[in-house]
Parts: sequence; C-alpha cells; structure tokens
Amino acid sequence: TLVTSLMFFSGVQLLSIGILGEYVGRIFDEVKQRPIYLVASEHGRGLSVADETPHV
Repeated sequence: TLVTSLMFFSGVQLLSIGILGEYVGRIFDEVKQRPIYLVASEHGRGLSVADETPHV
C-alpha cells in the first residue's frame, strides 16, 4: 500500500508539473509578442516601385 500511494502521489506531482509547464510555455509565447500570422505575399493595390523611391 505504501508503494501504491507513493506512485499515485508521484503521478499527481508529474501531472501538476506538466500542466504548469503548459501555462509557462503559453505565457512565454505571449510575452514574445510575435504576430499571429506572417504574410507570404501581398496582392491587390499597393505602392509601385516608382512610388517607393524618394524624389530628391
């Protein structure tokens, strides 16, 4: 019975550490403040190359 209870409480501890790790990982991802998605290419209206160069 001692071994069984020790294994049970060890399992509960490991589960708690795993849940805590998930929260810490999600907080770490939030703190990095990276965008949710990246734009691979743009379509539609925009500035042409001639409009982007400054006229001096």
